[in-house]
Amino acid sequence: MPKKGRLFEKSADASMVFVVLALAFAWSIDAGAPLGGYAPSIRFDYLLLGSCCALAALIPGAVRKMTSSVCPRGLVISGFAGVLLSVASTWGGAILAYAAALCTVVFQTVVLLGCFARLSRLKMTLVLLWLAFWLCATGALIVVIALLPSSLHQIIANGVATVLIVLFLLASRKGFVVPGDLRGGDIDDSASQPFLPVGLFVVQFAVLFVIKACGVIASPHFVLASGLGFAIAALTVVAFSLFGGKVIKLKGLYNLSLLCAELALLAASLGAMGYLAAGALNGVAYAFFAVFCFAVYCAICLRHRLDPIRIFAIAIACECFASIAGIQFCMVARDAGIDLGTILVFLSALLAVTFLFLFSDAQYRSDWGTKRSRPSVDSVIKYYYTLPDVCTALAKQYGLSKREETVLQLLAQKKTASDIATELFISIPTVKTHTQSIYRKFDIHSRAELLALLDAEMPVSEEAD
Repeated sequence: MPKKGRLFEKSADASMVFVVLALAFAWSIDAGAPLGGYAPSIRFDYLLLGSCCALAALIPGAVRKMTSSVCPRGLVISGFAGVLLSVASTWGGAILAYAAALCTVVFQTVVLLGCFARLSRLKMTLVLLWLAFWLCATGALIVVIALLPSSLHQIIANGVATVLIVLFLLASRKGFVVPGDLRGGDIDDSASQPFLPVGLFVVQFAVLFVIKACGVIASPHFVLASGLGFAIAALTVVAFSLFGGKVIKLKGLYNLSLLCAELALLAASLGAMGYLAAGALNGVAYAFFAVFCFAVYCAICLRHRLDPIRIFAIAIACECFASIAGIQFCMVARDAGIDLGTILVFLSALLAVTFLFLFSDAQYRSDWGTKRSRPSVDSVIKYYYTLPDVCTALAKQYGLSKREETVLQLLAQKKTASDIATELFISIPTVKTHTQSIYRKFDIHSRAELLALLDAEMPVSEEAD
């Protein structure tokens, strides 16, 4: 159980700060800005990002190759090509506009998936904290972008975001790269992966459909109020993580998000008087739900050893297409003359169905990886039987000395520093020196990450229940 303030000390990783900032700026990019003048009624930002992520889910290996270095040259070229083509498209030319949108969305997609994949390798308590920091930054950017008066200014904002993202990745010294990938050896690029959280994808689609539809209803005051609510909710999660002294309950975030979404619909039913409150509540609902969803996706990747590139690509595609569906639903319903009360009743009923039927407690606690079952006797025997070979292979791969390899095997057996010192006839400070050297070569920071690297049991249930 992390003590007050202790979590921040453990998570004060400068490289992760830059990765999270890159994630926030990538989330704020509007790849459809160059196309806004050609079809204003189409949300090209959601359409392009959703389509690109859907494609990335089919070929995750290509995305991994683009994130195989600190700041890949092809990725940088794509980003800056998108900026230059976007500026050129302001003087006319549909071909330039579409080329700019394509380059920009490829850059945006790869950065988002690379950052989320990096985030998925952390412990759950740190995942929650960094997700909250990401949402704080994103909420602030939403407010700033909402004040931009034209698509030209959005194109300029895209250029600034691109430059900052590249600088952040370079400043992080590691970018997307984490030597000693916790799942790299077992990732399967085939279409027959053992598990896919279809239930969570459906829940995510339904909840975001309602949130975006509510945004259309409260559109006159929605964006600014939503961004503020977004940032406030994220700051609440950060403050609770750092100073609350307790581990955040993921299911509590889910329940809070649905409650705020229902209250937002209620506020929207009050007409113009309630639109401001609806926007703020909608932002709070989205922030809580985003932390919940992406944290559970990280737990799923850890439990089932799935490729985070594929999982997060599907998740982002679900979010984009749910947003399009929610926006179009409200627009079509209003054009068809359906009264506001009927629309709100339908959206409230959809939320109720999601809460009562689509969200299964059994799925949440087992299939979705938020609570681990106790390992079987056979799996424990298999783990300790293969442990020497695994440690030897890792020692050769990462250049460990013979003494470090011996210490690694004892650490993998979950022995304490005192036990290791007694067994090897060395001092405890020497054991700690060898341990820190092993962590540095593996680019990890704790025993829990080492055990995850060795496929040991991790105490996820304490952190994510």
